[in-house]
Amino acid sequence: MHETNVGQPESNDDSDGIDQAWLQRRTAAAPLILGVVAIVTSVLMLGMLFGALGMRAGIDLWRAGNRRWSVILGVALSFVGVVVSVMCAVLWGSVLASVLLSRDVLRETERWRGQRVAAVECSMLSADGVRVSSLHPAPPMDRLVIVFVSSGIDACGQALQDLAAVAPDHPTCSVLLVDRDNSAATTRAFALLHGADFPVLASETLLPEPLGSVAALPTLVVLNRDGVVECAVVGAHPRSELHTILSGAQPVVATEPKETQGP
Repeated sequence: MHETNVGQPESNDDSDGIDQAWLQRRTAAAPLILGVVAIVTSVLMLGMLFGALGMRAGIDLWRAGNRRWSVILGVALSFVGVVVSVMCAVLWGSVLASVLLSRDVLRETERWRGQRVAAVECSMLSADGVRVSSLHPAPPMDRLVIVFVSSGIDACGQALQDLAAVAPDHPTCSVLLVDRDNSAATTRAFALLHGADFPVLASETLLPEPLGSVAALPTLVVLNRDGVVECAVVGAHPRSELHTILSGAQPVVATEPKETQGP
């Protein structure tokens, strides 16, 4: 015979309508909460985790027939959190790559200090026209400041403007501009636009090492009368630092490049 337990519910599914509605509202808020958390943590790239959970929870609720506005909004916010996290991942990756590459460039450029540059004859475009001169400073000049630039780059224009402001205080320093991307006429017009009336190396001139392997712009290299690199810096620098560089406050002794030895 069939027996019934009097005073006990037949199953857990027999909860009243109020409890069912409260349970639906509580579960419908889960995608919304996860979507908000995904957007907040997207900078740390955690939005890809919380966003994926929010979209999955929202889709499951939608398939179960829960069509509340919080479910739709939660799925939308979760999707936005995933997209923003991906964008932040790309941004952080590019920043990290640029920092690592710039550190390598700085270290490589600093190794030029003390190396001797061969004396070669170079064609230069100046206010007097085209002339041929040695890459080493000639008396009465004590130093030759070689500035590697590229026309159209704001940092190069700022570097030329600052150099033009401090150069008159160092009459024994001559300046030479080098632009591998543009013609000498274009580079000279770019320099004059920033108040820098300096000669420009002819674009077809080949520079000796290590000057032929400049990897960042602007780069400033100072040679003494012996052709030894006294200073090599990358980027635009304050005028006070340029005064120190042009004055030769830290003279160096020529060093020969070390030969690499195999294992």
